[in-house]
Amino acid sequence: MLRAVLGPKIGKFVVNTSSPDYPKTMAAICKAKRPSTCLECIAGETPGHLMEYMGFESTMIIYGLLSDKDTGGINTLSFLGKNQRIEAFLLWPYMNVKTFAEKIELTL
Repeated sequence: MLRAVLGPKIGKFVVNTSSPDYPKTMAAICKAKRPSTCLECIAGETPGHLMEYMGFESTMIIYGLLSDKDTGGINTLSFLGKNQRIEAFLLWPYMNVKTFAEKIELTL
C-alpha cells in the first residue's frame, strides 16, 4: 500500500517491519545494496535490529526518538566486530552555522 502511495521510484525498497518475512527481505536488500549509513528516527530496539543488516564500518545516525524509548537492542559483539559507529544529529546546530540564504535554500 505504501509503495502505491509513494510511487514506483520512491517506494522501491519499502520494507514492512511488521511483516513475518521482514528479516529475510531486509537481509536481501542490504546484501544487494550494501548500505554504509542509516538515518534513523525511531530509536527503541530499531537501531539495533538495523545495525545487524549493515556492514563493516557502517554508521547509524540517530536523529529522533519516535518510539519514546531509549536506543537499544544493539548486539555489542557484532557492533564491535564490524567496527560500526553510532552518531547523533541535531538540526539546530547544523542550521546555526548556515547563512540566511543557505537556510532558505534548505527549506524550499
